[in-house]
Amino acid sequence: MGKMGEDAQFKMLIEECAELIVAVAKLGRAKNGNTLLNVAEEVADVEICLAQVKQMYPFIAEQAEHEKVVKYARLEQLLEKR
Repeated sequence: MGKMGEDAQFKMLIEECAELIVAVAKLGRAKNGNTLLNVAEEVADVEICLAQVKQMYPFIAEQAEHEKVVKYARLEQLLEKR
């Protein structure tokens, strides 16, 4: 994938993240089937875009997995203290 394709993919990721933010913000006003469905749809779109970015950049995929392990361990420690 060339530079133009990469730029387009990152712009799509930004757009999908923004749409997810809007959908989640609307949950504060009303939690109903429509708002929950919209959040689910936007989560799926963001996950698809993230998968494509990870495929383009294996380092991002590997580093993200490492970061998740670190952050889950930190969360587990916090929960154990409670």
